[in-house]
Amino acid sequence: MKIGMYVSNFFFEKVTGQPMHEAIYQDGVLKEMRYLSIRELQRTTEDVLRYVERLGVQEIEVYQTLQRFEAMLPALKNRGDMELTMHECNAELWYAGTGRISSRSPQVRKVVAENLKWLIDMAGEVKARAIVLHGAKFDNTLQDTRDGGFGTENVFGFEEARNLEIALLKECSERAERQGAILARENGEPESLKSTKGHVGRTAEELAGVIDEVGSENVQCTLDVGHAGVGFSAVEYARILGKRIAHVHLHDCDGKRAHLRLGDGNVDFEVLFKIFAEIEEERGEEITIVLENEPEAGAAYEGEWEKLKRLKAACA
Repeated sequence: MKIGMYVSNFFFEKVTGQPMHEAIYQDGVLKEMRYLSIRELQRTTEDVLRYVERLGVQEIEVYQTLQRFEAMLPALKNRGDMELTMHECNAELWYAGTGRISSRSPQVRKVVAENLKWLIDMAGEVKARAIVLHGAKFDNTLQDTRDGGFGTENVFGFEEARNLEIALLKECSERAERQGAILARENGEPESLKSTKGHVGRTAEELAGVIDEVGSENVQCTLDVGHAGVGFSAVEYARILGKRIAHVHLHDCDGKRAHLRLGDGNVDFEVLFKIFAEIEEERGEEITIVLENEPEAGAAYEGEWEKLKRLKAACA
């Protein structure tokens, strides 16, 4: 398995003095995203990658909007031997990511598909291994009277949302195969199957069913360990997804809070890494694992990286 870092705000701020992006909330609601200028992003990305590379990472994951990914391409091409995963944007209020494929607006659904195709083509250009995607939103309480609007919450019910997500993944899987990229669908926190709204893939079994129905080797899973551990067992979640797991977001969870430092929650990482080793043997290829506990780890990232290296070594 290859291990590495989620290269986000912490590293940009450490190297450049400024975060790559900053979310502005009001009363718990995202109101605005502020970014480094495109010129600054282009100038500093390579410096950040060199800084991370000196840690000895084998894998990096980068999150940005499409236009900003495009600006980063020259630096990402010059990343050395590090494997690359690209994480689709899902924070912008206006951005039509895969979560909005269930929009009641056909125009929005068309933009979602085109955005994903553009991201796949960029992944091919920089030889990224995988693209992390999110599940379609659903809301069983909405009625057809809202059809045609552009609101981010104007979505179909569960069955239609699931069908639209599967259709999108099928449509884009051949393009991903041509570009040598895996579409790695990330799990959210487990939800009740009786939920009236949420995201498709409420349980590990439901997510596995989506991947199996798409039926493409280029459509697999990102296991987010901390998400899986909210009200459930991350170890059991990994067992259910099994060889569908291509990529992992690693952070701890205490049953209620995710993105904790390793050891600050109750995830059994030793057992989990044994499962990862078994999955790799069954898959016949490596999985990639990145630390995604940045909000809680802060300046302790070096210690977190040492913990991750020890976990990998214990499975050797």
